[in-house]
Amino acid sequence: MTISALVSAYYAEDYLHQRLTNLKEQSAEVEAVVVCQKGSKEAEIAKNLDVRVIVTPDIPTIGVAWNIAIRAASGDYCVVANTDDYFLPDGLKILADVLDEHPEAGYVFSNVLLAERGKLTPRPNHGRLDKPGLIPNAHAILKRRYFCGPMPMWRRSLHERYGYFDEEYIVAGDYDWVYRLASAGVGIYWLDKNAGVYRVRYDSLEHRNKVLIPVENGRVRA
Repeated sequence: MTISALVSAYYAEDYLHQRLTNLKEQSAEVEAVVVCQKGSKEAEIAKNLDVRVIVTPDIPTIGVAWNIAIRAASGDYCVVANTDDYFLPDGLKILADVLDEHPEAGYVFSNVLLAERGKLTPRPNHGRLDKPGLIPNAHAILKRRYFCGPMPMWRRSLHERYGYFDEEYIVAGDYDWVYRLASAGVGIYWLDKNAGVYRVRYDSLEHRNKVLIPVENGRVRA
């Protein structure tokens, strides 16, 4: 199976080359789809690395960027590939293997390592989930909190039935997407392995919009 990595590349000049090189070095077959602003440094970097590049006239929400990438993608699976994070060498393969081997699962997320001040540390257990594997009560848990981490993978065919990311969300688009899948009965799978590294940044989209997190999370649950 092939994988399409969704790369939203805005304000990402410092990280994009490393991110795309990381995707090219994966042991799985990966197609990087980069969405960036016309005339930007990011567009220049991506084009020089010979990946799929889609340019926009302005800077959209993350949901708009992901939807653009999904519609242009050709892989069987989609994965979020934020520019400042990176996958371990077999990270994408172990995520894709879950979907290959478990047809009852439509969406998979893994553990990640945290990179902060030059150190790597394990991220705490995912929301006190009972055990790895298919989560039988995923929808009930998602009613209370998001637990799927920063780099989930899912079957691209799910968009044909369940639509795309809600483009109005600033910070909770990923929460809304998995919540809709779980409420429709799509299997949500926790892989108890580290697939990648999440870089802790205090100027990230999430940290810049902390006041929006409880607002948008509440909207998802409502």
